[in-house]
Amino acid sequence: MQTQLDHARLGSGEDLTIVRVDAPDEALGPEVRDLLGHKGDSWREHIRAALAGETDLLETRFYLGLIDGYPVANVMTVERHGFGLFGHVFTRPEHRLKGICRLVISAQMECFRSRGGRALLLGTGFESPPYRIYESFGFRSIKGGEMALCEGGIDAATQDWFAPGPAEVVEPRWEHWPLVSVLAAIDTGEPLRSVGWEIHDIQLLEAPYCSLMYQLGRNAPGVSARILAAANGAVVGCATALPSRDWPDVFQVDVFTHLNFTVYTKALLEALPLPSGKLIAATDRMDERKADIFRSCGFENEGTLQTQYRYRGEPRDILLFGKVNA
Repeated sequence: MQTQLDHARLGSGEDLTIVRVDAPDEALGPEVRDLLGHKGDSWREHIRAALAGETDLLETRFYLGLIDGYPVANVMTVERHGFGLFGHVFTRPEHRLKGICRLVISAQMECFRSRGGRALLLGTGFESPPYRIYESFGFRSIKGGEMALCEGGIDAATQDWFAPGPAEVVEPRWEHWPLVSVLAAIDTGEPLRSVGWEIHDIQLLEAPYCSLMYQLGRNAPGVSARILAAANGAVVGCATALPSRDWPDVFQVDVFTHLNFTVYTKALLEALPLPSGKLIAATDRMDERKADIFRSCGFENEGTLQTQYRYRGEPRDILLFGKVNA
């Protein structure tokens, strides 16, 4: 579905029309895919699947700047339950420096707020020119170039969202993309949440989760995941098995939950399909709760890495675990 949002006369004398395309929509699908054709495989697959109506309950919106009916600029958001990821900001090179980007973002921001959006997350270079542009629209840093747009800050925006309650383990879906990103973007006080996704304190999961869905869609060997979903729809936990970046035929296992849902951590890990072969896991040395969960699931201590990473500015040790899954 397409909705016209705004119209402007550029300094170049050209007329710019700004429209919102709510996926699924095949009418402008070829033009959108062409405009964003420089993106990587996993991103292009999401764009294709969204326009074709294959991304379950995920809300994908493309905000396009059109000149003579032809898309020359884009901003995309993916949202669920009012939480979203902001990205794919792009203007064709021949149409840059005309102010198109700011006009499209302004229309997108007005639309997001009018729909009662709770928070938008994005990642960019810290204090880079794009960082300053996003800052001017109200985004604020939550860690370096990882930014959030929300009333009162990300912790205030999510306080009620993560209230304790019942939860269940489900298979990962596209709709979980912005929601697991919100979980990873808040500091719950749990150190070393995921080695595979490099969540040492907080981390934007925009690219890792998109890559996960791409790999799952292709039945990539050794890749699996499970999501812990609360009754209100919040993603409150995630478990993954991913091929090790450093060792062939070795798989990294991670599990993390919001601190209000740690009672489900073991069940979440137990529900994760594990690949055959050598499995490795890691916890902060002081995180005995998670260490006990790995031990109860058959992992054995294999060593300690001293001062391996920093958490809240302090050097921390890592406990290593391993097991062979037949």
